[in-house]
Amino acid sequence: MTSQNPNHPTASVPVITDPDVLLQAMLTSFNQRLETVGELIMPGVPAMAEYYRHRIGSLFDSLAIPFQEAERNQLYQILDKKLEEGFALSPHARLRLKYHPADPPKTGLTFEFSVSVLSDIEEYQEWMNQNEQPWFGMTPDAKVLEIAELIEDPKTASVLDIGAATGRNTLALAQRGHPVDALELVPPYGDRLQQIAEQTGLPITVTAGDIFNPLVRMPLGQYQLAIATETLPLFCFDRDRLRLFLVKICDVLQTGGSVLFSLFLATEDYEPDPVTRQMSQVNWSCLFTRSDLATAMAGLPLELISDESWVNYEQTHRPEETWPPHESFLNWATGRELLLTPPDQTAMELRWILCKRL
Repeated sequence: MTSQNPNHPTASVPVITDPDVLLQAMLTSFNQRLETVGELIMPGVPAMAEYYRHRIGSLFDSLAIPFQEAERNQLYQILDKKLEEGFALSPHARLRLKYHPADPPKTGLTFEFSVSVLSDIEEYQEWMNQNEQPWFGMTPDAKVLEIAELIEDPKTASVLDIGAATGRNTLALAQRGHPVDALELVPPYGDRLQQIAEQTGLPITVTAGDIFNPLVRMPLGQYQLAIATETLPLFCFDRDRLRLFLVKICDVLQTGGSVLFSLFLATEDYEPDPVTRQMSQVNWSCLFTRSDLATAMAGLPLELISDESWVNYEQTHRPEETWPPHESFLNWATGRELLLTPPDQTAMELRWILCKRL
């Protein structure tokens, strides 16, 4: 059967009655009237570039957005560049992909990649604001108190508390009689600690600064004890920072002095891949191996005295009513917030590292 075209009486065209064919024709018309607008916000982890490509490709496939291979390749090249750019600025940089209809007379979609970065202080405060109580609690660390008790005359033994935060260790040490210098990156914590020091008359000096800033220096050869109980898991993003930290510690400690710090270490038989290392930084649980630690200590006047489980030690020695420090703390400290291993297995954990200045 044919149908006469009124505009061209002599021409004839086939009549289409197949419902499936007609439905596809209508869907084509329908899709042309769609306006696809959206934004995808992701952490920027360069080692996961292949995963991003799959995720973004699947998104546009689900939206029935046609892509030429050349267009996909161009999109992925921009993606790779932005991932590297963002991570170089901060492990907590966010990658944003916006897409919307192209401006007429063009057709299709316009894509825009951008990177948004907060300062380390802003990122940390944002993370802490998600928790109703301090992540490490308000109780001084049992390991810190154990080391301090070995010092016979606290009044002559100055202590450096790096990343003092709420002051839970600073205050306990000052109450023992130690002159304590508190180095704190986050202004609200430093201001509060300064106020407490002024109100109580405790021997506390608060300095605003970042231990990982090469320009931040503390008095040379001043301290018999240095502690960094929270700083390295949160802000020691790579091996260079770990080395810088240890070099600075050697500068400020007296001969025979001690440094106690917490650090996430992989188990002996586990070598983290680049994806895991980068994700550990994003997850506020910067991960190292014992080989990394040994390399960072190489050539420095430091002797490793002990390497023990943070959780096991603190759970055993803290008052029962103060454990755990935070309801989510154990998952974080045992590495299960990053690597979802079974409860009876682990690939990484928070460790207490004690070293002596030779």
